[in-house]
Amino acid sequence: MTAPPLRSLLVFNGEAGFYAQALRARCPALEVRATTERAEALRLLAEVEALVVSGPWVDDAMLAAGPALRWVHALTSGTDTITGSPALRPGTLVTSSRGVHGPQMSELALLLMMALARDLPRMLRDQREGTWNRWAQPLLWRRHAVLVGTGHVARELARRCQAMGMRVSGISATPAPIDGFDDVQGRERLPQVVAQADFVVVLTAHDARTHHLIDAPVLAAMPAHAFLVNLSRGGVVDEHALLAALENGTIAGAGLDVYETEPLAADHPLRRLPNVIATPHIGGLSDVYAQQVLPMLLDNAAALAVGDVGALVNRVC
Repeated sequence: MTAPPLRSLLVFNGEAGFYAQALRARCPALEVRATTERAEALRLLAEVEALVVSGPWVDDAMLAAGPALRWVHALTSGTDTITGSPALRPGTLVTSSRGVHGPQMSELALLLMMALARDLPRMLRDQREGTWNRWAQPLLWRRHAVLVGTGHVARELARRCQAMGMRVSGISATPAPIDGFDDVQGRERLPQVVAQADFVVVLTAHDARTHHLIDAPVLAAMPAHAFLVNLSRGGVVDEHALLAALENGTIAGAGLDVYETEPLAADHPLRRLPNVIATPHIGGLSDVYAQQVLPMLLDNAAALAVGDVGALVNRVC
C-alpha cells in the first residue's frame, strides 16, 4: 500500500529535541518541528501532517488541532487516548512503540518479587530505627511464578525467571508451548494454576475479557504464602477483592505498579498496608527509553517519507 510522501512532522515530548535531530538525519526531506510545550504544540499542529507524542499526552483538543494529520506515532505501547478519541479523523494512521518494554518491566517484576519475599520494607524500617534483625532470606530459586499473559514482556520475564532457577507457568487465551515457559495453560484454568504459585505476575492487556480477571475467587485460590504482582493495567485486578485478600491474609502481599484510578490517591488504603509495595506506574520507564523507541520511530518515518504504508511497524489502525 502506498500514499503520498509525508512532508512534515511535529514531535511533542519531553525529549523532543533528541527525536527531532535523529529524524532530520534519517529523513532530510522531511520538515521536522519539535516542542516540549503543549500550547506551542497546539499551534504547530495546524501546519504538519504527522504527530509523534507519548500516548498519555494526547487528548481530543490536540487531535482536533491538526486538520491535516495523516499519521500519529505513540512513543508508548498504549494508544487508547489516540484511537479512542472522537477527534481522530477516519483514515489516520496510528502506530505504537509496543515491544520495547521487556527489559524494564521484567526487571521491575523481579525487584518486586524479591522485595516482597525478603521483606525489604522491614529491612528499611530496621535501618531507620537502628535495629539489627536477621532472618532466613527466601530465594526465588525453585519457586513457581505464574505469568498471567504470555506476550513480549512476559516472555522476557519468563527467561529471566528460568535463569534464576524458577519454574514458570503461563496463562493465555490461546495456550501453546512457548520458549521460556515450563507450561502454558488456558485462562479457564487460572484458579487451578495459581493454586500452585508462589508469585502471580499480571502482564495481560486490559480489555472487556480481562476486566477483573484477578477477582476474589482467583485470589482465594492462591496459597496464603503467595504474592501478587500487577504491572499490566489496574482494571485487570479487582482492587476491592485485593484489599480484602491483603487485609485478611488470603495472600501474603502484593507489588503494584498500576491501579484502577491513577494517580493513586494519597489516602488510598493500598498505601497503608504493610504487605503492599506500591510504585507510581513506572514499569515501562527507563533511563534509556528514548534510545529504545527511536529505531522504530525512524523506520516508520522513513517509510512514510517515501509513501510506503505497508512497511509500517506496529500499525494499530
